[in-house]
Amino acid sequence: MAIFCDFKFEDMEVMYPKIRLEEEGIEVVVVGVHPKGTKYTGKFGYPIKSDMNIEDFDHEQFHGLLLPGGFAPDYMRRSQKMLDSTVAMCKAGKPVAAICHGPWMLCSARDENGDPIVKGRRATSFKAVRDDVINAGAIYVDDKSVVVDGNLITAQTPADLTPFCAAIINGLKHSLRVGGVPEHFNYPISMAIDRRMYQTRAMPQFVIQRCGTGAMISNLKNKSVDVIIALTEGLVSEIAKNRSDIRIIGTYVQSPLCWAISAAKDSTTTGPLKRPIRSVDDLDGATWAVSRMGSGSHLMASVLAATKGWKSGAKFQVTGKFKALRDSVNAGDTDAFMWETFTTKPYHDSGEVRRVGEIYTPWPCFMIATRSDVIESRKKDLRELIMGMSRAAKAFNEESKTMPSFVAKQFGLKLQDAQAWYEKVDIVSTTKVDPQALLKAQAALVNAGVLTPAQGSLEAEHFIAHVDV
Repeated sequence: MAIFCDFKFEDMEVMYPKIRLEEEGIEVVVVGVHPKGTKYTGKFGYPIKSDMNIEDFDHEQFHGLLLPGGFAPDYMRRSQKMLDSTVAMCKAGKPVAAICHGPWMLCSARDENGDPIVKGRRATSFKAVRDDVINAGAIYVDDKSVVVDGNLITAQTPADLTPFCAAIINGLKHSLRVGGVPEHFNYPISMAIDRRMYQTRAMPQFVIQRCGTGAMISNLKNKSVDVIIALTEGLVSEIAKNRSDIRIIGTYVQSPLCWAISAAKDSTTTGPLKRPIRSVDDLDGATWAVSRMGSGSHLMASVLAATKGWKSGAKFQVTGKFKALRDSVNAGDTDAFMWETFTTKPYHDSGEVRRVGEIYTPWPCFMIATRSDVIESRKKDLRELIMGMSRAAKAFNEESKTMPSFVAKQFGLKLQDAQAWYEKVDIVSTTKVDPQALLKAQAALVNAGVLTPAQGSLEAEHFIAHVDV
């Protein structure tokens, strides 16, 4: 949990939440605009040292944000990084709590459309900033000292600190953390947060995962997240190979995924094969750059080699993230790599890498998965999470006139590419899972040598858990 701070903060509004949250086992980091270790003094002289400078703040590493009152918010809102970070935390569905004069930050922090993030939200504040909050477009609540609107928590004065902190702790402890890549497929998750389409005890958090399916599965297993939106083949491989307690609880994208196959930008560049790569047929025996073993980029290269019947099969070199894959083929360290078509296309268009082919998954591409312990304790919340994403998916599909241009702008795609993707993708978010699709993926992984015949002998029921009953 981060606390943004500056000089002349309201003493109790920093110290009481900090101590109360730490009592609950929650790590609290004080973030200021001055160098780390700066000693800020409150209105009544109480000192506190900052643990971090705002320029080092990464919103992806925090699960909540507290904005205290006093005179500090007037200083804090002069920092664009603090304002941008407040917007990012709010849009990710993470609890953002502001008390007393703290809602000044909610008025000054503006989204990509230029609207204050408090606009259209139920909120309260100290009476002196009531007009500011109303003028920012909030639905002002006078008769409640603490107001909870989704992930936004506001309170009026230090006298409200007890229920205010209780609301923060509830948001942190009951909020499902949903992990997914920051790509166009996952926009409906954030859309449901923005439009408050979830009816869970606390608004889910979208925890950005800048990694592949294999790393996301590791994060799910180590309890960094509670739910992941991940590639079907990666989930099937994990459950079958490791007999783990991860279970698939829903289908997120019904349509198949198109993997672009890319090689070096210069067709004369040769990798380990020692020959130019001009088409997919040139890749028999190739060394593939993959983000990690068990990732989609690894599994689908194996599936391609098996489908093509290549005698030399496929070799793999783990290079890391997407940029490292691109650099690897251009350096001649590897021959090719796979990544989702529309995420890769800007790099094809710029000439950074060269498209030589594609392969489609013969099954729905993205599934919703969690651990058995989450299913046992949070079944109702999981069901409502999927239903909230389903409501967003319905709106996403219905808003056909505006959605492609929004996706293009939000994710850095050309408009024609966003339109082409939008026309083909089928985002559904449903608790229904096709057992035959999972068995088909399992069989393909056995055929590709990713799973042994013994590992790949599971019945469909071992992959699926039902949260709709």
